[in-house]
Amino acid sequence: MLSKRDKIGREPATHSSAQDVSKKTKTDQKIPPVLTPLSANKRKRSADEHTAGPALISSAKKTKPTPNNTSTSSKKPLATASKSYGFKSTLVPRGTRKKASIGHKDESLLRMVCDCSTTNRVTELHFRKIPHSMIDWNSAHHISKINAWRNQIYGRAGLKARSVSLWYEKEELWFELYFQLCIVESRKRGFLLPGSRKVRDAFNATFVGTIIQDKVGNDLPPRAEREANAFASKFNRMCPVLRARLNNCVFGKSGDTYMPKITFKMMEKYKTMKGEMAAKGVECESEYADHLEDWRHFLSHLPDPEDAEMQDVATEEEDVKEMEAKEVDAVTALISLSHSPINSQVALSPTAGVSCSIEITNEHATPELTRSTRTSFSHAEEGPCTPPQPVHASEGRIYNPDGIYSCDHGTVHECKQPSVAGPSIETRAVEDHV
Repeated sequence: MLSKRDKIGREPATHSSAQDVSKKTKTDQKIPPVLTPLSANKRKRSADEHTAGPALISSAKKTKPTPNNTSTSSKKPLATASKSYGFKSTLVPRGTRKKASIGHKDESLLRMVCDCSTTNRVTELHFRKIPHSMIDWNSAHHISKINAWRNQIYGRAGLKARSVSLWYEKEELWFELYFQLCIVESRKRGFLLPGSRKVRDAFNATFVGTIIQDKVGNDLPPRAEREANAFASKFNRMCPVLRARLNNCVFGKSGDTYMPKITFKMMEKYKTMKGEMAAKGVECESEYADHLEDWRHFLSHLPDPEDAEMQDVATEEEDVKEMEAKEVDAVTALISLSHSPINSQVALSPTAGVSCSIEITNEHATPELTRSTRTSFSHAEEGPCTPPQPVHASEGRIYNPDGIYSCDHGTVHECKQPSVAGPSIETRAVEDHV
């Protein structure tokens, strides 16, 4: 049994050990454990194994951080910045929306009359960024300031800057027909393509104020004027294949600006033609149509097969007529030669005491058959060849139906007897005294 002294001597040790344990637990709670990377632990462990024996190797224990309820805070939802929507004003501008443009002075754009949507009061707002007397209407900077001020008031009232307007089917058909007509005209002559503004003016002149029907047949509201930006955006996106073809057709050519005039009747006819082509199986034009317009121009100038046949028939008829005329000339020449002897003598009357011999010589052995076809044919029809008549002599004179040849006092008269188709025949009258 322990004495009282021993008990008193042991109490401080236990008390100190309890205090040390409490201190250790406090330090363990206060000081978070230092976590070293795994690679560093491996290097340190390998070094300890080399230095110390296997009995001194202590198993490395990974200290896990003890969760501290006081340090961990409950997760709070992230505070997301709410969208700062623009302030919507109660002032609504009156009238239609207008914009200032360079070079057009309009002081009415410097003020805006607005109605209050809550109090129904009328308020007038004035442009104050630039003194009115110092505004230069030819300055792009001043014009942009005025338009920005007006757009700000419209935006605060909730009015959109652009009104979305759908494009009708006939409007898109107008663009397609415009490119087609320009391509056709470019094959005839050179010209310059019009600008976007000129095309827009022609487009608005066709559609503004007109009532168009939709596919069902209902009347649509009258078409308003298309703005420059909306029209240019649509025009640049329409018909890329036809646009490229038109640019190739007018490349390297010059002339006046050409703008086709398009009517609703033309658009209806073009729509019908497209429907007929689609019924035949032709849906759209090929994109691989290189030099297509040149081929079309070449093929359009080829002769029609019917015209070629008519020309062949006419040529054959002319050849037949020419051969017939040549045959008539040959027959006429043969007949004239057969009835005209080379040498002939005619005895005169015995009372005259004189004998005359007629000598007929042929200058050309072969008749000339290369005369004009029509002339020969007409001569053959109008005046058929008649054989030469016999010569009659009477008292020193020789009578011939084609002429009179006289022989007086031993003189010799030479003359040429005309003939129709035969060669020239020379007739001589020689006086012979018996």
